[in-house]
Amino acid sequence: MHSLDATSPDSRARQYSDNRKRSRRRQRGFTLIELIVVMGIILIVGAISLPAIMSVLSGQAANRASSQVAGLMESARQYAMTQQTYVRVGIAESSDGETYFLPLFSVDGTTLASTGDGSAWRPMRVPLVLPDMAVDNALNWSDNGVDTETDSLPSESDITAFSYTHGSLPSGLNFNAVVQFNPHGEAQVTDGTTARHIKIAMSRAVDGTAVGEDPFIVRIAGAGGFIRVLRKEDGIN
Repeated sequence: MHSLDATSPDSRARQYSDNRKRSRRRQRGFTLIELIVVMGIILIVGAISLPAIMSVLSGQAANRASSQVAGLMESARQYAMTQQTYVRVGIAESSDGETYFLPLFSVDGTTLASTGDGSAWRPMRVPLVLPDMAVDNALNWSDNGVDTETDSLPSESDITAFSYTHGSLPSGLNFNAVVQFNPHGEAQVTDGTTARHIKIAMSRAVDGTAVGEDPFIVRIAGAGGFIRVLRKEDGIN
């Protein structure tokens, strides 16, 4: 029997087939290794980058929250002036780590009725809800002789704490901090007395407790109603 000539068509076909099989095996092996390497790199980069990404997202949430609080306070002030009535913004913290801002306006333009009386005080708009943010009165800011440490706090209000029935509010929520705007647009925490400045200070909450991270202060000038937002980069401490 004659051996196949290496140059014969049958021999070349067999060699070509064997080479293709070996090539496919090598390609499958290299593809799997490359996939493992790429996945490992992704996991390492992700582990390194995750804290930075979370920090950026948290900072963005705080910036959004500060803008929302400032916007709500300005809306309440404008409503009080245009409607010639009183607006009270109640502040409450829930047990699940959310802070609620509820703006209510006086139906008869006075402050005689209890704030919890739904027929006398009605919602100006839907409540503002800030998840994972809590009031942090320990925060302060000072610059060029200006110091928020002496500012009035909504929690110091002499307006009686109240609860309010509203479809979007959890039951049992106690609004024990209040900012009031009178028909002149003046900001108050004491009924009938215009504050010099009012400080609403907040930071990120863990288990419902402020931890001082991602802080901001919304500062309201009592007489003029000017609202300033101070953030971490402004030097809050």
